[in-house]
Amino acid sequence: MTKFVLSFAVFLAAATTQNLSSVLQSTQALSSLYSNLTAFPEFLSQLNELQNITFLAPNNDAIARLVQSPFGRTLQADQALLLAHYSYHVLNGSFYTFETAELVSTLLEFGPYSQVSTGQAVEVVPGPDPLSPSDVTFFSGLNSTARLIGHAFNFSGGVVHIIDNFLIIPQNLSVTAVQANLTSAVGAVMAAGRIWLGLFDGLQDATVFLPTNEAYREIGSILENISEFNMSSICNYQAVDDLLYLDDLKNGSYQSFQFANISVVVRGDDVFIGNAKIVVPNLLVRGGIAHVIDRVLNPYNITVNPHIVDSSAAFAGALPVSYLPFVEDVATSTIDLPDPAASQSSATTTSSTEDSQNRQTSLGLSTSAKAGIGVGIGLGFVFVVSLIFFYVRTRRKARKDANTSTTEISPAEKDLAAELPGSGRSPHDLRAELDGISRAELEATVPGVSIVAK
Repeated sequence: MTKFVLSFAVFLAAATTQNLSSVLQSTQALSSLYSNLTAFPEFLSQLNELQNITFLAPNNDAIARLVQSPFGRTLQADQALLLAHYSYHVLNGSFYTFETAELVSTLLEFGPYSQVSTGQAVEVVPGPDPLSPSDVTFFSGLNSTARLIGHAFNFSGGVVHIIDNFLIIPQNLSVTAVQANLTSAVGAVMAAGRIWLGLFDGLQDATVFLPTNEAYREIGSILENISEFNMSSICNYQAVDDLLYLDDLKNGSYQSFQFANISVVVRGDDVFIGNAKIVVPNLLVRGGIAHVIDRVLNPYNITVNPHIVDSSAAFAGALPVSYLPFVEDVATSTIDLPDPAASQSSATTTSSTEDSQNRQTSLGLSTSAKAGIGVGIGLGFVFVVSLIFFYVRTRRKARKDANTSTTEISPAEKDLAAELPGSGRSPHDLRAELDGISRAELEATVPGVSIVAK
């Protein structure tokens, strides 16, 4: 991606350029957007004062589709949520062209609608011709996409790009996972115990690896009677306390929430987490990023080879089942997002459009499939979960430089190796790395989480 660099002559011209409000007001294709932004005079005034920003401006057609959708009516009824979405359309930095794929932070900062300390990101995926505006796709929350229309406008604080769809702020992990047809992954977290779904949805600056439904089906035989403790070990092994976009993943290892290390192998364009391949990267979530993987990771078999094709290689003796594990308790309903612009389904296909379609296909969705879930969590529960997460995270960080002491293994944990076959390390060794907080105590402290249809 190339940042807009001004020569001295252009700089003098830019010094007298209109502010953002004036540009929006004088651009016919953005008249609806400007009319809507005038409802937030303080926010608009702040945008006029900012420097070095890029405003991704939905055109009139995009606003019309938004208003006509149930999601748009939800935004109209919640002014704070709508304002958060407008903040998400403002990129940090002035970008006149987009030449390389990357994730760019926005003005949607850490708070009620974002748990990313550097500012929630938008993913930019250009096509082969960086000078062709329609060859650039923006990925936002719930894997929603928008494309550039026409060329950029300069204003006193940066650049305006017109886009053909309204960007959606990233949602929490469970909503995003169900939207992406990863219902077994959500059910697996629920099977780990009531507290874990709330904790995963409340993650901050984290990376989660989400196995596909098929990945869970392939090892379904060992999941039929798995204990909550072992299921929580698997789920926590698939999360890292660091924000790692796809390009940040390098050959080496990263410490998981479960404290065992996750190995990363990069082979050309393919990235493997253990023996699992990332099949859909960079799903934006409220608390960080998620990557979809084609196999379930086993914290007790961390030496598996990514060259092995067998999906159950990490779980020796596991057999596929005919059903999708854990999905029966995951309630879903539809979230009707604004339909993509007609230009995205035209006969002219670009590589960025193909990337969008490939993502939807990999997730088992059509380009128009839209599913979501509502998570029924009261404010008191969210507060308690946040405190617990902060405590656990602080303990985990404090132990990174500390020596691990040996602890006694409970009788219930002695059967762990038999329940999760293929163990490369003993349960006793891994349990010694835990921070000593009892899951039973946590569950007694925090009320349960229920997933309900919106």
